[in-house]
Amino acid sequence: MQYWIATGVGHVWSISGFHMTLVSTWLFAFFYLIFRSIPKITRKIPARFPAIIFAWFGLLFYLLLSGIDVATVRAFMMTSLIFIAFIFGRNAFSLRNVCIAFMAIFLINPHYVMQPGFQLSFSAIFGLIWFFSENSYKKLSFDKKIFRVIKAATMTSIIATLFTAPFVAANFYSLPVYGLIGNLILLPVFSFAIMPLVMIGTIGALLGIMSPLIWSGEIYNWVLEIANKIAELPFAQIQTPSIPTIALFLIIIGFLCLIFINNYKKIRFNVILFLTFFISGLTIITFNPRPIFYATDDHELIAFVKNGELEFNKGRASNHYFAFDSWKQLNFEPIGTTNKKRRCVKGVCIYKTKNWTLAYAQKYVPLSENIVEFCRNPKIDFIVSYFDVKSEKCNHKILRGGFVIYKSGRIKYTQSNRWWHTRHLQNITPKLAQ
Repeated sequence: MQYWIATGVGHVWSISGFHMTLVSTWLFAFFYLIFRSIPKITRKIPARFPAIIFAWFGLLFYLLLSGIDVATVRAFMMTSLIFIAFIFGRNAFSLRNVCIAFMAIFLINPHYVMQPGFQLSFSAIFGLIWFFSENSYKKLSFDKKIFRVIKAATMTSIIATLFTAPFVAANFYSLPVYGLIGNLILLPVFSFAIMPLVMIGTIGALLGIMSPLIWSGEIYNWVLEIANKIAELPFAQIQTPSIPTIALFLIIIGFLCLIFINNYKKIRFNVILFLTFFISGLTIITFNPRPIFYATDDHELIAFVKNGELEFNKGRASNHYFAFDSWKQLNFEPIGTTNKKRRCVKGVCIYKTKNWTLAYAQKYVPLSENIVEFCRNPKIDFIVSYFDVKSEKCNHKILRGGFVIYKSGRIKYTQSNRWWHTRHLQNITPKLAQ
């Protein structure tokens, strides 16, 4: 998976627009050939109409089979709108259709907006339709058609990479430098070789024909070797800092200005607004400090920053497998390395900084033996525990949910602990708490 992420084709493993496009295309081609061979139907209506209808039902079955993830729902709704547009002879690829799908999913569950799949799917499709909407089809010679296909594939990868980059950095804290190369080389192999062979092989396996699946496996291993070579190139992935919500908001506003604001009196007003908001967001990111303490939602895993490096309360945590590498990326440390473990005296970890002090106890006995002292000690500003501790007298010290703490003592809660979910939580600095 690290190879696919480093080459920018990790989205192949998320059932979304890529899979929906392939499945719908192959289903439409299959049913179109069938209905074209039935003269009684083609004499009355074009073969593409029943082919689209049958392909849509096949796509609906694929949606149910895939687990109905938000990215898959978005792709299914977009494909449905495209099918409807084809039937009624309207423009299939338009920002209007994307906005309809966006609002429909948003009304189903507004929390989907916070999911990486939702953000990456819509940012890519908004960018692609905006860029290609002004292109008009022209009849060209064979060599120019080849050049047009290569140009379209290249610009598709570039635009999708640019529009999804802020969300990739915000959710995964890294950017694949060679994503364009990976998409241009590897995606066509998945589209025209591996995926069709898997689809054919899945049906053929029921009849005892295993050769398509064997061929797809051999091609996959060959593609994996190429991905490995690309991932081993210098600076294959650039680690990015934590992006504050206000910075991401400004960057999104900039992209929306670029897409929806038309030019005024031959002045690229939309470009000026885009650069203004985008640079403002980058400025906030540049001056945003890094946390020095991390905690998961259940406080099973925590991390301290000592001499610039993270120290964890445990070397392994099956429930928070990805937290180790995510926190290392936020602290600009190499991932995949050994997790340094902090030794706690008698089950209690005391973390002292210039501005504040934190006490952590994971096990019940050390917590029960020291909780009174933690509450009474004026030098201890924060109390963190794996168990739910309640105390009216020192409730201002007890931290709950997932959060990070900065050098100044400012606390930032993670997305799963938004203020509308836990209104009793406050961003209290040590001085205010005292």
